[in-house]
Amino acid sequence: MGAWKRLLILILLLGLALRVAAVLWQQGDSAGLSQLPDQLEYLQLGSNLLHHSTLSLYDARFGQNVYAYRTPGYPAFVALCGAKPRVVGLAQALIDSLTIWPPPALPGDCRAAGASPVSPRV
Repeated sequence: MGAWKRLLILILLLGLALRVAAVLWQQGDSAGLSQLPDQLEYLQLGSNLLHHSTLSLYDARFGQNVYAYRTPGYPAFVALCGAKPRVVGLAQALIDSLTIWPPPALPGDCRAAGASPVSPRV
């Protein structure tokens, strides 16, 4: 394994460790979530999608359920994680950390001679 791959793996693991520490440090109870209204709304949407198969949430400003309030991608991700804040945070930490991994490094060393270590061979 080349030196740049070892460095990349070290950076990836350090980034993952920092993200996991941030997730574990953050409060997962209702008091902690109430400080982050977007997070609370996404968790409500994910929970409703998981348990009631609907993309809606109760909005106290209007005194009723609100539909199509957010795009469905992230609430679906939250539902896949069981609508549990810690599980969502840990899954997102892993995905976030993997975003620094260059595509050619995933299947193995498929770089052309003299090519950039982060650009795929075409």
